[in-house]
Amino acid sequence: MSLRRISETAIPRQPTCTWEMERYDPELRPGELHLWWVPLTAADEVTDGLYSLLSEGEAARAARFRFDRHRRAYILARGMLRRLLQGYTGIPPRELAFRTGPQGKPALDGQEGDQRLKFNYSDAEGYALYGFVRDAEIGVDLENLDREVSFEGIASRKFSSAEADAILSLPEEMRKDAFLACWTRKEGYGKAEGWGIHYPLDSVELCKDCGAERLVLDDACGKAGSWTLRQIYPTRSFVGCVVYPTVLDNGGDVVFRYFGTSPY
Repeated sequence: MSLRRISETAIPRQPTCTWEMERYDPELRPGELHLWWVPLTAADEVTDGLYSLLSEGEAARAARFRFDRHRRAYILARGMLRRLLQGYTGIPPRELAFRTGPQGKPALDGQEGDQRLKFNYSDAEGYALYGFVRDAEIGVDLENLDREVSFEGIASRKFSSAEADAILSLPEEMRKDAFLACWTRKEGYGKAEGWGIHYPLDSVELCKDCGAERLVLDDACGKAGSWTLRQIYPTRSFVGCVVYPTVLDNGGDVVFRYFGTSPY
């Protein structure tokens, strides 16, 4: 699609996700990808209960936060991760063990067999988005569309020239949302690869079509269809991206299931 065509047409925002309320333990079948939408606010007794699930290392990290709201959000995010993982593995939250990759991507330790559970999550402005899948890498990123960001400079410096042109050629009122959506693609892809944001963002072009709902990306070795990137809108105020291996599609498309819950 040409840049001129993009700028002449409004980029339709996809419908927001419909979250099915669930209590932590749905069955995760092969070919499914589960997303969870969790508010990171709760009463003191709930926060204290989730704090009790944390490891010593997580508790020590929580203690290092300067501001109470950041500390509480971290406790809720990590405590809820352990509670959700319990639902999928049957392992008590305190007994779950993690390992981290070279760039800090977390994974469950001690899993065996070909149905290993993989996960990733992201949080922004009081909410967390978690993704779970069997025996496949996954990357998840989330951004608040209401945040203020100097996107013009970041796009020009960090993205490829074609990506920056695609964003900055849009009508002014669309540019920030397009940039934030594209940022979730960049970071979600980096998380799936295990790099996080520690790679040259202009080395992989993900944002030349700002309005794409689904992208299929070749990997660096030229293998077609390595990754699929799915843009989602958890609510009207948030945009996210979920990245997973295209082989999960198995000739069709991976089945997404959307669950909402709270720490209560």
